[in-house]
Amino acid sequence: DVNGCHPLTVNFRANPIGNYGTATFNWDFGDGGTSASPDPSHTYTNFTNALATFAPYLTMTDQYNDFTVTKPTAVVNVQPYIKANFAIDTVQGCSPFSVQVVNNSLGGISSYQWDKDGDNVWDDSSPANWIFSRTNNGAAPITVNLKLRVQNLGGCFNIYNQDVVINPRPTAIVTVNPTGDLNCSPLTVNLQANVTGGTNHKWILDGANTVSNLTTASIQVENNTATVQS
Repeated sequence: DVNGCHPLTVNFRANPIGNYGTATFNWDFGDGGTSASPDPSHTYTNFTNALATFAPYLTMTDQYNDFTVTKPTAVVNVQPYIKANFAIDTVQGCSPFSVQVVNNSLGGISSYQWDKDGDNVWDDSSPANWIFSRTNNGAAPITVNLKLRVQNLGGCFNIYNQDVVINPRPTAIVTVNPTGDLNCSPLTVNLQANVTGGTNHKWILDGANTVSNLTTASIQVENNTATVQS
């Protein structure tokens, strides 16, 4: 990783020269980690908010335990940990849909980029919380993929995204057409509904009784009392 982003894995190689035989190796990675391998790998972490510098070195002892040499290696720079994150209380709702987006990002972040409308274009650089609002006047749900990209001064970045679904608010144009003698019971009533954005349909009589689950239906209404009923 040329930027040295957290977590950073570094491969070390001793490359001993001469009659080293069964020499022993003792690596000190500069962060408390050690290894006895001649060619170890080590992963560095940096949970601070600034660049961390480590100075690893190797101590090698010859096979006779007579001679010891310590060699420093190049320093290792590790950029600070960063994590993009935001929270949304409700990720699906009916149009018009509005919800607060709370920035919960962590680490040594130097810049923020938001895609607030799901068009894959970074359009805002503020770390502040904000309100997502969208209407859906169509017949199908709309999915918007919100994204946050955070970056540190070393060029390391992290991206978090979340889908938000806006359901259309269903509407209906209703026609109620009674046929036959409108003054006499039983009365046949033809029902017709042109529905937009709805999947479940229910005709209800007197606010309680479901008489049909279809958009088009024909029902009979009876009045067995001695007075006119509405």
